[in-house]
Amino acid sequence: MRNNWQNYYCWGYDGISLLQKIKDVKKEIEMKIAYLILCHKNPIQVNMLIDQLTDENVDFYIHVDAKANHFVINKKSNVFVLDKDECVDIQWASFSMISATLNLIRKCLLSKREYEYIFLISGQDFPIKTNRQIFNLLETNKGKNFIEILPKESKRRKRYSKRIDLYYPKWMYNRSFSVRLVKRLYIYLTGGYFHTFRFFKRRSEVAKDFEFGSQWWCLQKECLSWMMDYINAHPSYVRFYKNSLTPDESFFQTLFSMSPYIGTDMGKLTFLEWDKNRNNPRLILESDVDKLIKSKKFYFARKFDNNNNPKPINQIIDSLSRIQ
Repeated sequence: MRNNWQNYYCWGYDGISLLQKIKDVKKEIEMKIAYLILCHKNPIQVNMLIDQLTDENVDFYIHVDAKANHFVINKKSNVFVLDKDECVDIQWASFSMISATLNLIRKCLLSKREYEYIFLISGQDFPIKTNRQIFNLLETNKGKNFIEILPKESKRRKRYSKRIDLYYPKWMYNRSFSVRLVKRLYIYLTGGYFHTFRFFKRRSEVAKDFEFGSQWWCLQKECLSWMMDYINAHPSYVRFYKNSLTPDESFFQTLFSMSPYIGTDMGKLTFLEWDKNRNNPRLILESDVDKLIKSKKFYFARKFDNNNNPKPINQIIDSLSRIQ
């Protein structure tokens, strides 16, 4: 009996050890991701976004615009809100958007938590795929990065180049009618929207070619670490962009093109559609939802405004719950 008991004891101990080893291996292979969220309005909607993306392998880093008041983010063990002194008063088309993003990246990297991928999204974005679908995409494309780089021949790229070519003083970021009129005249006198006369073109030692694309991306942690190391070693890169227009649609694209990760880009994951003659994407409507859910290219969409119309988000939540 004693031998049998000893055999049973040994088997039980080994079984526990085996289970622990399986758990350890599982822990090693589980992918962990972080979401960096820039938000300035609709705290209820931001909390809905966090709830929808919540998973045991997901953390959130939140930047709330310094102008926002009474902005309450629900407390969770995996939600990290930047302190007030880390939050930036974000002004349209200015470098302040980059400053806020860099603060989020620093907070994330300094946490020493192990992430494989890091997303940059807005508080007005919402996922159009389930968490499992998002993880499957990343697991299937390990080593790839999801960032938009506009083609060289793109008309948008030629227009965006004007934002980098010229020196824009800070007062030009004002959106008043008189400033917009002066800025438009400035652009025309320096060569128009698709060209810049050589006399006005800024000399740059920070990059041979500037790249452009959507502000929203999903990058490997190692890629972001390389970018942060680069700008820490080259402060002139940051200085150059401080007098560019809408630098958030070039800053990270240009860094990516100079990095060892060039060639791993897979395009953007966020759907958005610009209103004609406007500087903002149009709001997502109920009629868009079915097409977005079925999309094989996009995993997020923007922009949503629950205060204006809560139906699209509720429709998405309901549709995704049936996929789960």
